[in-house]
Amino acid sequence: MEKENLWILLGKKLSGEITPNERRLLEALIKDGGEDISYLIELLEEHWHKLPAARPADDATAAREWTSLLGRLV
Repeated sequence: MEKENLWILLGKKLSGEITPNERRLLEALIKDGGEDISYLIELLEEHWHKLPAARPADDATAAREWTSLLGRLV
């Protein structure tokens, strides 16, 4: 469940929907995950910020691409 929470909270952070409590929990999960998780999240955040903003018509495509990326990394 912790691993699932990590990805949900990361998604909320990247989308700008994370609450202060959730941010603290995410930081704790990252810290507990060690260097491997920290590095992986750093790469994901870097990739996320390089992506162009999805237009409404592209939401399904963007979701598939994001899911595909996460599937390859996990």
